[in-house]
Amino acid sequence: MSSLNAKHFHDDNAARLYLEAIRWPRGPACPHCGAIGEHYALQGKAHRPGLWKCKDCRQQFSVTVGTVFELDHTRGEYARGNVTTNTVEGYFSIFKRGMKGVYHHCDEAHLHRYFVEFDFRYNNRIALEIYDTQRTVNALAGIGGKRLTYRRPHEARA
Repeated sequence: MSSLNAKHFHDDNAARLYLEAIRWPRGPACPHCGAIGEHYALQGKAHRPGLWKCKDCRQQFSVTVGTVFELDHTRGEYARGNVTTNTVEGYFSIFKRGMKGVYHHCDEAHLHRYFVEFDFRYNNRIALEIYDTQRTVNALAGIGGKRLTYRRPHEARA
């Protein structure tokens, strides 16, 4: 089963809870004053899920404040300071173009392998001044333990 089937990739509330667990392992942290912990969740019809209020500075915040997820594309906002969505959008456009133009089809069971390949391509591209010779060295440096088989080498043929 692909990790892309995980609930947090398909449900907004599960995604928020997943992000909160990653960003705030010790509890909610106020992005305005830096206080950790003593905050309370704002609830009710007037408040969206995941909205918190800091007990120190009294500001409202959520897990997305100060992140790329805070950008509002509906207002034409694609960057705030040095935070931008261009990198992830560029990566996925290259991935989609490659999947449609080169492979045409990919079984879900192998999707992670295609992502690894495109991740390597993206992180070893000419725009980063990594040319063929260095790209080859980088690929060869990562070959250990990467044998791709459908049957384990120690298993007998059926």
